[in-house]
Amino acid sequence: MPTAGAVLRIARGELGRHENPPGSNHTKFGKDYGLDPAPWCAEFACSWVWRQAGLPVPSDAQSRKGWASVGFFFGAAGKHGWVVDGGRRAAIRPGDYVCFEWASDADTWPDHVGIVAATHPDGTFTTIEGNSPGPHGFDEVAFHVRPRDQVAGFVRPPYDGGEDAPPPIPRTSPPEPHMRTPYPKLPSGVILRRDSPYHDEVAIYQRRMRRRGWGAIGPIDGDFGPSAEGVTRQFQGEKGLEVDGEVGPQTWKAAFELPVT
Repeated sequence: MPTAGAVLRIARGELGRHENPPGSNHTKFGKDYGLDPAPWCAEFACSWVWRQAGLPVPSDAQSRKGWASVGFFFGAAGKHGWVVDGGRRAAIRPGDYVCFEWASDADTWPDHVGIVAATHPDGTFTTIEGNSPGPHGFDEVAFHVRPRDQVAGFVRPPYDGGEDAPPPIPRTSPPEPHMRTPYPKLPSGVILRRDSPYHDEVAIYQRRMRRRGWGAIGPIDGDFGPSAEGVTRQFQGEKGLEVDGEVGPQTWKAAFELPVT
């Protein structure tokens, strides 16, 4: 039976699991999902842990294995009635999922996901997260204590109930910022193009290009369609880059580093 206790036991069993080699975005969770290398917070929480705990994967999920995109997961949670009322101030409990919005201007596309392991009287909460800085100095599955100011929303999976969560998790020191660089890096080996499966990275790029004034890129929806390709070609031509309509390391870097002209 899918319970909060099962989710937390499975998640805790992966603590310390990291990319191999560190910094590569290669993980067992990505290989299991079928998208590797890739940013893997959702592959860990919303695919691997979700299925290992016996939670049902609805027919409208990204794949039969669940979700690799935080935005698509949060959208599905809203559709299925799993989002906890109250937004970032919701009454939460261990086993709930939490979607984070790192950007200063909140939109409809969250950036990161974790699992609530414990709550604290001051409103903060301890999480278990994948693809986040851990005690070994690189991204891994690790505990974090998080405030609520960057929460996009909490999700309560369709648990069967009837089982208490594991004992409370001791509070640890606050984590370092999730993004340790001036802007998020495009993972090695990832290229954004038409029908790209890297929906979270597409959403980050869409958000950045809208901030640069490229409203023609359309909504921040994680889909790299004709509008994104067209804007990319125009941007590449303007900046003297190879015009191919795809976002690789050079175009990504230009979008974040070059001045707006």
